[in-house]
This record gives sequence, C-alpha cells and structure tokens, in this order.
Amino acid sequence: MAAIKVQSAWGKQTTNPIVSFLKPTGYWPFVTTLDRIVMLGVVIGSLKMALGSIKPLIPLGFYSLLIILPPLFTGTLDSVSRYALVAFPVFMYLSYLVEKIENKALRRGVVVVGGMAMIALQLVLFARYSQFYWAG
Repeated sequence: MAAIKVQSAWGKQTTNPIVSFLKPTGYWPFVTTLDRIVMLGVVIGSLKMALGSIKPLIPLGFYSLLIILPPLFTGTLDSVSRYALVAFPVFMYLSYLVEKIENKALRRGVVVVGGMAMIALQLVLFARYSQFYWAG
C-alpha cells in the first residue's frame, strides 16, 4: 500500500475504485482508454483465476488482484499498463486458455492475430512517444 500512501505527498487521497475507473483524473483520450482496457482485462482474468477450479491458478489469481487493484484507489489510471506487466499470472492463464483450443489452425490464428495486435499497439505507442508524448 506504499504506492497509495506516497500519493499524499501530492495532496491526493484515496478514492472509490469505481469512480477511478469511470472518471479518472488526468484524462488522456488514447492512453486512458488503453489503460481502462488493460485494467478491465487483468481484473477479469485475475477474478477468473482466483475463483476458478484449477488449483494451481487460484493463489496466482489473488496475487494478480493484489497487484492490479491498488492503482484503482489513487484516482488516476496513468501507467496502469506497467502494473499489469507485473500481474504476469494473467498472461499465463491466457496462454493456458489458448492451449485448450483443440483446432490447431484456430489456435495458430489466435496467436498470430494476438501478436499482430501487440505489434500494432507498440507501433502506436512508439509513434506517440516520438512526438514527446509520455505514454505510461
């Protein structure tokens, strides 16, 4: 909870997580929308893991929730994508779900489309960064 406590140095207080998600302070049209998508995906994935029936994934789901939820109490979603990277068990769960696809061509297609989406996202973020826009 040190990340929340340190916010008091800038005169910030804890806020309702739902308000932080719906109306974050410091709204940037592209980046805040991206951070909302990342936050929602990681929270849903973490909840599915924590409340699921696969025993080894349950504690990892709670770990991911503990990593990703504190930024919601700060009132801003800036740089949430950096917190999502630390919630790596969600990506392990995503890999598990892709491996469960029995059709080999469909599985390969999901991997290729996902990879292309990540490359496109990195290109957009790099283009914004090269225009002196800090993207997270």
